[in-house]
Amino acid sequence: MHRYLLSLQGHPALVYSRAQKLTCRYQDECAHSRDASSITRLQQTFRLWVRWLPVALSGIPLTFEWLVVLPGYSSALQWLSRAGGGPKIPKNLAFIRRTCTTSEPRRSDSRRRPLHLYNFLLLNWLHGTPYILQPLILSADTTSVLQPGRPRAPLCAYLSRNHLQLPQICTRRFTDTQLPKHISKDLPVASKHKKSQNMSSTSLFGMAADDTRILGQDPLIPPALLTTEIPLTDNATKTVLKGRNDAADIVLGRSDRLLVVVGPCSIHDPPMAHEYAARLKALADKLSGDLCIVMRAYLEKPRTTVGWKGLINDPSIDNSFEINKGLRVSRQLFVDLTNNGMPIASEMLDTISPQFLADCISVGAIGARTTESQLHRELASGLSFPVGFKNGTDGNLGVAIDAIGAAAAKHHFMGVTKQGLAAITRTKGNEHGFVILRGGTYGPNFDKESVQAAKKTLEEKKQKMAIMIDCSHGNSQKNHNNQPKVAKVVGDQLREGEKAIIGVMIESNINEGNQKVPAEGPSALKPGVSITDACIHWEDTVTVLEDLAEAVRTRRQVNGSSA
Repeated sequence: MHRYLLSLQGHPALVYSRAQKLTCRYQDECAHSRDASSITRLQQTFRLWVRWLPVALSGIPLTFEWLVVLPGYSSALQWLSRAGGGPKIPKNLAFIRRTCTTSEPRRSDSRRRPLHLYNFLLLNWLHGTPYILQPLILSADTTSVLQPGRPRAPLCAYLSRNHLQLPQICTRRFTDTQLPKHISKDLPVASKHKKSQNMSSTSLFGMAADDTRILGQDPLIPPALLTTEIPLTDNATKTVLKGRNDAADIVLGRSDRLLVVVGPCSIHDPPMAHEYAARLKALADKLSGDLCIVMRAYLEKPRTTVGWKGLINDPSIDNSFEINKGLRVSRQLFVDLTNNGMPIASEMLDTISPQFLADCISVGAIGARTTESQLHRELASGLSFPVGFKNGTDGNLGVAIDAIGAAAAKHHFMGVTKQGLAAITRTKGNEHGFVILRGGTYGPNFDKESVQAAKKTLEEKKQKMAIMIDCSHGNSQKNHNNQPKVAKVVGDQLREGEKAIIGVMIESNINEGNQKVPAEGPSALKPGVSITDACIHWEDTVTVLEDLAEAVRTRRQVNGSSA
């Protein structure tokens, strides 16, 4: 059985669901059949593509509608070359097909560069990348980018191999195809006497005014395709939802357990993450009556200056920045962890990656560098799980409390859909926000006095008493050996009956400390050791969590409550 391309014309938001309903399934031999009805059906399926694509390739200004490619054939070009009795391949289309299938290396001369750019965009589009090719506007004395001929201007000045938008003017020598009069008379004419014009101008004939510092843009896999390729299992879904409900109950005061977000500073080695999760799952089950343990699984890292940005951004840890690979590796990891019963927490560092991963997450966090960001507050207002906001890097708690209020409100903002399209997003607001005290440049804020001051500020701003203590970062003075000491102070406050402290965050790994990526590359890294912030080792983690569980039991006795 083969699936074929399905060309749908209409609003992009409707195409994905419509394509699922209208998927055409044919036997492979049907494509080669001389049966008139089969050929007619195939021709009808591709009538928009066959009718309009050659026109656009010939230089007629045209906006392509979205094209959905279904598995089976790699592209419409392959179908056209194999479908016996199908539509005749236009000259320009045959030319581009031969170029796409050739095994010779890409030539660097300017004659072929625009063709390769067009192929790059076209084939990614035909594979389902949901962007719209912009109209190709040609002046009266030019022709299509596909027409051979010596260019009168360096095309590389206008074109970038990975650029998603075709230029307004593509200066090619007129050779054979004369644009229709009713088309050409309405187009801007590029005068042959404009060569001396200042190229820094923003006019139609000069260099582009935007993207002057953009080296290129590569297609990003749409979230809907990735989540279909790597779906959540039923067991994973149950784990995610239970983790969310348990965390929400703690944040809202309906449960007196302690929410514990514990795990590596960042994940760079999925096998080691699985080993850590297996250990943590056993401990979480043992302490489940007192602690709600969620594994810290951070895939993106904010950097004060520069550095490794996380598994999504650079999964190979070699500055190759294979983000599509990183998204696949990350989602597979999240699905596997939750399928094994381990709920996870992660930081929301940008506004796009949650579309790929948010369905796997039970607890979210907004970091100290982004708590004050309007974009992240708007994002948090639409997330389906509790979100903690850290105080600023200077220790300012006000920005975190303001963020809770902002995230609880409804918002309208520009976002990205599951199909990868720009859209106006409307949110309900997230009432499950809480503050995270992580210390700052002016000192730690995990002690009793700091907690009481935070409670007072929360009360003044009419926010719920829900405080999580980050045992790392500013509170540990960036020394991982201080984390157990911070946790001990937090435990002492719990033993005194403090109800406002609803959770802790701990950076922990199988082995303690951290390491730099060696010159030999990631293959020489020590297993189970962080490559970002230093972490406490597993044995200390067990001791800290058992002590916190005992502190929760004591708090119940002091407050006269039961589990």
